[in-house]
Amino acid sequence: MSGPRLGVMSFSLGGDLWRRRISVEGMIAAIASLGPGQELELIGSHALRGFPDPDEAEVAALRSMIEDHGVVASVYCADLDRARTTGAMLSPQAALELVEREAALARALGFQALRVSPAGPDLVPDLARLAERLGIPVLVEHGAEPRTDPHTADLVEAIARHGEGRVGLIADGSAFVRRLPQPWKQACLDGGVPTDALDLVVQSWDPEQPLPEVMGALHGLGLDPLQLELSVYALMTTRFLFRKGDVAGLLDMLPHVHHLQTKFFATGSDGADPCVPYDEIVPLLRDAGFSGGLHAEYEGGIWSAGLDTVAELRRHQGYLRRHQGYLRRLWGDGQA
Repeated sequence: MSGPRLGVMSFSLGGDLWRRRISVEGMIAAIASLGPGQELELIGSHALRGFPDPDEAEVAALRSMIEDHGVVASVYCADLDRARTTGAMLSPQAALELVEREAALARALGFQALRVSPAGPDLVPDLARLAERLGIPVLVEHGAEPRTDPHTADLVEAIARHGEGRVGLIADGSAFVRRLPQPWKQACLDGGVPTDALDLVVQSWDPEQPLPEVMGALHGLGLDPLQLELSVYALMTTRFLFRKGDVAGLLDMLPHVHHLQTKFFATGSDGADPCVPYDEIVPLLRDAGFSGGLHAEYEGGIWSAGLDTVAELRRHQGYLRRHQGYLRRLWGDGQA
């Protein structure tokens, strides 16, 4: 059996792009340096001048960069942005029309699939029709799993019933967070969240306490208005970005999963991230016979400018390669 395909989600290097530490070509070269056959999951707005309507020369130049560096154009990422216009909020179907226009970029760049996010169960039939028109799969990125989240169960069922084999899933590793990231906690403190408020927020995450109770406790700390606002934002971040899902829930999703975004926030010297239990996820994927992609998505750079993104990615993929003989011993002699 061949092993999972390794790749990188371009959001990993978003912080370096925003801080002008790296160019678009530098980003692609960095991903290529991680090893042969790296799959690229690309957010178009990160890479194309003039987005969402870049000129043909810009598109051709980006495609040449991807091909010249030997990176595999795997998934082009489009957002179902219902607030892209200046008028009223768009319906999901109207926003999908904008996505279809953007899908032309995916085809011109040579990508093999289109990611659409966010998308709920009701939109799956429309996504199936879009995939048929495009001639490539449409994938819904989703950061939860069905055993602890009913909405996810509904989405998986809708894809099974109405996806017609054309709609799939991108499973997001942030569904399985076991520890709050240290870079995020430090950024909260540096950004003005008082220590006692952050301690309260962290303690309320696991075991999870009801939001009204935590909000009341924050109000009781005597914070000034800005400190309270920052603390509430930190609280809501823990509930929406760092979910504590059941790893076994992946099994219910895998028949539809194109790839897993191996979300991580900071690695140790061995490449492991204590926040997400890949020591549980890896054996589950192995035993299920999963041979889809594993696309590294590093998010520590959102909160810390001091971490080396490429070094983090290299350590993370090295961990996946080494973990219990991961790619070679457990999956055979596929890509490693």
